[in-house]
Amino acid sequence: MTKMSKAWMSVDWDQAACKGTDTESWYPETPGESNGVSRVLKKICNECPIFSDCGVYAIHHEKYGFWGGMGVHERWDIRKKLNIPEPEDDHFLPRDRYYREEL
Repeated sequence: MTKMSKAWMSVDWDQAACKGTDTESWYPETPGESNGVSRVLKKICNECPIFSDCGVYAIHHEKYGFWGGMGVHERWDIRKKLNIPEPEDDHFLPRDRYYREEL
C-alpha cells in the first residue's frame, strides 16, 4: 500500500457532511443530472470538515460519483494534469463499511 493509500485511513469519515444523505444523489447517472445537482453537492462539500481529505482520497481512489466537491470530470482533469493514474472500477473502500448511508 502506498503512502497516499494509507493516508485516508486516518481521516475521521464520521465527520463527513454527507453522512446520512441519500447515496444515489452523489452518483448522478447523466451529465445533465450532474450539472443540476452539483451546486447543492458542492455546498455540502464546502461546509464539510473533511472536504480536502475527501477530495485527495477521491482523486486517487474514486472513479465515479461526487467526492470532495468534485465530479468525475473535475477529478479526471486533475489526474491528467498531475499524471495520476485512473483508479480501478471497484471502490478502494469496502462498500459495506464506507457507503455514505453508513457514514
